[in-house]
Amino acid sequence: MTTRALRSAAGLCLFCAAGVWALSSGQAGSGSPQDRRPEFYAKQVLDQINVVAAENALGEPDGDFAEIRPGGEMTVLLDSRIHYSDASDEGLVVTKGDGKYGLAGLFRMNEEGESAWQPLPPGGTPGGFKFGSSMFPVAQSTDFIKIVNDDSRPVYVDAVIGYGQAERSR
Repeated sequence: MTTRALRSAAGLCLFCAAGVWALSSGQAGSGSPQDRRPEFYAKQVLDQINVVAAENALGEPDGDFAEIRPGGEMTVLLDSRIHYSDASDEGLVVTKGDGKYGLAGLFRMNEEGESAWQPLPPGGTPGGFKFGSSMFPVAQSTDFIKIVNDDSRPVYVDAVIGYGQAERSR
């Protein structure tokens, strides 16, 4: 097996493991540490499988939902890159209902620019997510988020929110 095939297989295994970290529904929480950081949103649906009204997951939360049916998935591109931080969450998926889902981000693996999907475990707030332990030697950041419905119920997504870096006091 070549190194590239091995890396691809490892990335696929990591992505599948994201289903283990199924997240509950989330709402943008007030009073959380993220509130003091700039927010940005999904701007484009790059890929969708078994999704109804995928465009409803774009932009700010507005009460219109994309439906990811059981076994479906949706990949979105954010307005900006999310960078690792010490805050409780790097981002948030705003959902409704009881459907469970897994998340992954597309990260650079090395200085040559090769990329791999890495699972995004739950963060400190409902619907929030963190970057997992880095297995790559480059700084963690991504602007691609994949949501996979690994439940028997639909997952309803209103928005995908990334948090920017907080401005530092002087």
